[in-house]
Amino acid sequence: MLVSEDSRRSRPLVLYGILAKSALSQLNDSRKETDRSAYFQNLIRLIDLYRSDVLNRPAPKAVLDRRPSDPRSVLRERNDAEAVRTALIRAHKIVYPSMTKDEVVEHLKAAFLKISQQRIDELPVIEVMQLKKFLEELTTALKTP
Repeated sequence: MLVSEDSRRSRPLVLYGILAKSALSQLNDSRKETDRSAYFQNLIRLIDLYRSDVLNRPAPKAVLDRRPSDPRSVLRERNDAEAVRTALIRAHKIVYPSMTKDEVVEHLKAAFLKISQQRIDELPVIEVMQLKKFLEELTTALKTP
C-alpha cells in the first residue's frame, strides 16, 4: 500500500476521470498490440466499489501518523466519493437504463475483462459502442467544475 503525506493525496474525482478518459482513448485505438489491461482492470475495481457502495469509505491513514485528521480533507474526500458515485449512476442510467445496478456491474465486468485480455473482437460492435458511450458519460460527469 502506498502511504503518503495527507496533503499530497490525489483526488478520486480527478483520478477516476483520468482513468475513464484513458480507457476511452484505448477503446478508440484500434491497434491490436495496444495493452489495455491496466485501465480496464482498474475500471473493474471501480465498478465493484460502486456495487458495494464503499466509494465513500475513508482513505487509510498511516499507522504512525498521529496528526489529527483535517475536517476539510475528510469532507472533501466524502464529497469526491459522492461525486464519483453520482457520475457512475448517471452513466448507468443514460447508457443502460433498463438494467439494475448488479446487472450493469456484471455486464461491465465481463466486457472490461474481455478487453483487458485482448479479446475485444469477441464483443458485438453495438456493445463496444455502448461501452464507449458509458465511458464518455462517466468522463463528462467526472469533470470537476
